[in-house]
Amino acid sequence: MWANILGYPLTLIAVFLFVDYMLANNNYLGAPTYAVSGILLLLNVVYLLFATLVWVVRANFDEDFFWILKQTLTLVIVRPLCSLMLIIVLLLVLFSYAKWPGLALAFGTSVPLFAVVVVVYSFARLPGMDIHVIEPNPKLAKKNQAHN
Repeated sequence: MWANILGYPLTLIAVFLFVDYMLANNNYLGAPTYAVSGILLLLNVVYLLFATLVWVVRANFDEDFFWILKQTLTLVIVRPLCSLMLIIVLLLVLFSYAKWPGLALAFGTSVPLFAVVVVVYSFARLPGMDIHVIEPNPKLAKKNQAHN
């Protein structure tokens, strides 16, 4: 049920943004067309990151709907390294699937989903899902103890 409550609005917003972006790109209305198209492209990228990360946040936290949305939006905007790494990793997975189509047949959506979880685990610094807390670097721990 939670997937439907979250999935239907995400799908509707994605369809709306896609149609709006296509209308802005295919209809020339003067100089503002380029600005509107650029703004819509940026909005689409941010929304794609949001839609990708919201499922990871929802799977790892048993919180209410608005907390999940707020935390995910904060994650997309406040953690630019996480967003950048997510874009890079998903592009690498997409390139691999395009270059070797057998990978998509053999692994399906498990590789992109695993890539998203790895990026969140490594770069998002979410409470309870942070590599720096769960598996601290022993060299850094010794260095911090020496300074204290």
